[in-house]
Amino acid sequence: MSLICAIICDIVITFGLVLNLHRSRTGIKRTNQCLNSLVVLTLNTGLLTVILTIVALIAFSVLSPRLLLYIAIELVLPRCYVNSLFATLNSRDYLRDKFNPNSILITIQSETDVRPEPRLRIASLNSGTSTNGLQASSVILGDYSKLP
Repeated sequence: MSLICAIICDIVITFGLVLNLHRSRTGIKRTNQCLNSLVVLTLNTGLLTVILTIVALIAFSVLSPRLLLYIAIELVLPRCYVNSLFATLNSRDYLRDKFNPNSILITIQSETDVRPEPRLRIASLNSGTSTNGLQASSVILGDYSKLP
């Protein structure tokens, strides 16, 4: 009974998502391409779990008294659900790059352990004669705490 409920739930969720994405179509070509990619992704991840559950149900119905093959399939089934979830989450970056190639991903890292104190370095170069006979001297003054 649990396998039948799992099959029904997977089918309802998969085709509900596909129907919702299909209804969200607009007249814009780029949006429709993105929705088509999402429909294909939904079908691939949803139907994989449905097919595996149907195989487990058939193995349970046909081979149950003699062979416990369905238990091996049921042990793989939760991993299939988790992999479908990860595939969906990982596909976001691919779809984002595919349909918005000009976007830039900015990652901000903060260091809360130690904050460097600003330093003021003063350096002076000794006066000397350059190659053309002129004297050169300079003083370098600045805050070097922001340098790498």
